[in-house]
Amino acid sequence: MPDFFSASPFYYDQTFDFGFNSGVPLAKKHLFDLTECFRMLVKHYQDQDMQDLLKSYLKVTTLSSKSEKTILKEVLLDIKEQNSSIHDSYFRFYIKNAKHSFHLKGYWHTADNQHCGYDVFSLVQFIRRGNELDAVTFVAKCLGINLSNVNVNQCEKLEGYTFIRDSSVYPGGCSPPLDHQILGRPPTQYYSFCNDNGYPSFYLLEWEQDKKAIQIFLTLQQNPETGEVAWKFISPPYEFMIFNRHLINHNSELEVYIHDQISRVYFCNLEHVIATWSGDLSISSKLDWSFLKGRSVSFLFDKNNSDSMKIGAELIKKFSDMGTKLRLCAVQI
Repeated sequence: MPDFFSASPFYYDQTFDFGFNSGVPLAKKHLFDLTECFRMLVKHYQDQDMQDLLKSYLKVTTLSSKSEKTILKEVLLDIKEQNSSIHDSYFRFYIKNAKHSFHLKGYWHTADNQHCGYDVFSLVQFIRRGNELDAVTFVAKCLGINLSNVNVNQCEKLEGYTFIRDSSVYPGGCSPPLDHQILGRPPTQYYSFCNDNGYPSFYLLEWEQDKKAIQIFLTLQQNPETGEVAWKFISPPYEFMIFNRHLINHNSELEVYIHDQISRVYFCNLEHVIATWSGDLSISSKLDWSFLKGRSVSFLFDKNNSDSMKIGAELIKKFSDMGTKLRLCAVQI
């Protein structure tokens, strides 16, 4: 998959011999601009909610080896798998890091070494002779992903990778890329979700767009087979998505305010109250609030926001089912 957080792609300028032609240096490098591609998607899907479109886009661009093979079968001819690569008579694509060469996962080249690239999208774009929009819509079709879906869940799992809960002790865990510019600019805000002892575990990045918040989870993931550790746009397990849970658990005597907007939470941790977040509509129904049974709990909502009202209805039922009264408080926006 293309790595949103890497620096310039790895490139080693030398000659290769794969049984095709030899002694010819690598020539033209083909790069795929993920940010520009998303701009084109936004323009193409003008009526689509940008939050939903971004989550769908990340599902398309967050590729497992299995997904890459599915795409390669659609663009290459009579493919064969050999060690760490897949090839036909002219193209070779590295499905994982090569053990005996400098080629990293995602790298591809032609048999005559005149063209190369660093992800499956640049390969698709080169073969189809289209632009970024054509390439990503083609890949979405190959994977059965509808870019027009609504109320989209963020990608929850990447095949071959495991979520790291205690990220701060792993390499790179203390320095996540919180300035990522997928929307053409860095996030307006980010929120740190902590483990049970108050250390940062993962993040929610937020961009403000047309007075609306666009939010994407950023988690540390590990490939147990290779040992690779990387920050990726994969959501954490739902059990860990309750904001400030460590504070709630360690202050059992305090009242809990559940806010419909996480941006409001930072300003509402008072001496006698701990603030948390309901989650947006795509995740709110999946959060387990049973640990608040018997606590004093209030839901603060915006009566002019339909999503907020739907979330409120879900919470009322959940707290009623566990025998705990939920106070309702409308806020002035």
